[in-house]
Amino acid sequence: MRTNGGRTIELDYFGLYQGTASAAVLAPDPNAFLTFPDNLAGNVFVDMDQVFANYSSSVQSVAVNLLSCCGGCNATCDGCDSCDGYGSGSASCRSVSWFAGFRYLNVGEKLDLQAQRNDINGLETGSYNIRTSNNLYGAQLGSRMRRTQGRFGWDGTGFGGIFGNDAQQTQSVTDFPNFALRPTVSSSQGGAAFVGGGNLSGLYQFNNVWNLRVGYNVMFK
Repeated sequence: MRTNGGRTIELDYFGLYQGTASAAVLAPDPNAFLTFPDNLAGNVFVDMDQVFANYSSSVQSVAVNLLSCCGGCNATCDGCDSCDGYGSGSASCRSVSWFAGFRYLNVGEKLDLQAQRNDINGLETGSYNIRTSNNLYGAQLGSRMRRTQGRFGWDGTGFGGIFGNDAQQTQSVTDFPNFALRPTVSSSQGGAAFVGGGNLSGLYQFNNVWNLRVGYNVMFK
């Protein structure tokens, strides 16, 4: 969406759905066993034969920015159209844009540990489950450099800001035979966090509103 005075309102979203990893740890020989740090008590967790770990994470980010541009192009691409890569024909355009806006970021993580122990009465199982969620809200500042040639181009963007962080955690431990060794407990805490990131993308212009962007994003907090 374009406003008067060479400014543009931009809506930005990206997400990572269920990035996963897993691992298994087995006792090295029949006379050895596994234990949790600090010797977690219970039936299964005292002398485990094997532990299976499953980890997953997700990232969701939404931002609304107001862009203000300054740059230049050749004669066939004039005004602030050049700053967002919306030139036409074979125009070669270049620009630098500055922006300010608001971003919401959610980072969620899950860790499930499944433990097994072979006892004289059969196989015993237990689980240790941890969930965390960070909800971050805040204002950000950034800049973007863009180069286009006709409908094709590329851009690089960087941003950063101080965010409020609503952090939450939940965990539970279930031992054999299916009883709550540690009942489900949760905690939450607010604080401040820095969030920064950037991307490098290739562009293809469909029209004065829509671009196809393909590239690489990085974010840290």
